[in-house]
Amino acid sequence: MILAMLFVALFLLSMLSGMIGIGVAFPAVPLLSLALPDLVTQVHPHSLALNGLTALCALIGFAWAGLVDWRRAGLLAVMTTLASPVGALAAG
Repeated sequence: MILAMLFVALFLLSMLSGMIGIGVAFPAVPLLSLALPDLVTQVHPHSLALNGLTALCALIGFAWAGLVDWRRAGLLAVMTTLASPVGALAAG
């Protein structure tokens, strides 16, 4: 029951924070930390996954409206995918 209430609260919080433009990860961390015991290995990955999910939903809406520059978006996706291991290695 508690997990169902957390899911509903997280869903509503994600929608609200996505609409006002602050992102999901920022307000989701305190809410997720109520149910998940480990901040580093559980809460942060889940909040980042929520960020990706809301970004995907936004992409779908903008793509249907014809507001996505696919060439630049593809270039950005390729460059960040190739450069992310460098950042991970630099972080240790």
